[in-house]
Amino acid sequence: MEQRTKVLAAIVSLFLIWAGGSVVYHYVEGWRWLDSFYFGATTLTTVGYGDHYPITDTGKMFTIFFVFLGVSVALYTLTTIGEYYTERRVEARVIEHLTEKNKTHSLREHMRLTRHGGRHE
Repeated sequence: MEQRTKVLAAIVSLFLIWAGGSVVYHYVEGWRWLDSFYFGATTLTTVGYGDHYPITDTGKMFTIFFVFLGVSVALYTLTTIGEYYTERRVEARVIEHLTEKNKTHSLREHMRLTRHGGRHE
């Protein structure tokens, strides 16, 4: 899979997990939508302020699943984004190196031809 596609898939997956968790907390815990999204964000980023937490057994059980899955996908997403940008930087350096090498070769060829009056040796 192309790296850009992996990044997009990871970001979409993370957003879907965050949105799905928010829906569950809204209905299971009876939280407002903003509180549900807020809790999802603080949980997935592992900030966890502690101002919101599940009360119901279902909410607590879901949180265990949500944390393991969500944090794993969040870390995968960050890793994939990091790999994407690292790959771009490496490609840019390789292209820069090859361009410099080509310029050096062209300069040497020009000097050789100039020294020998354009004749091949």
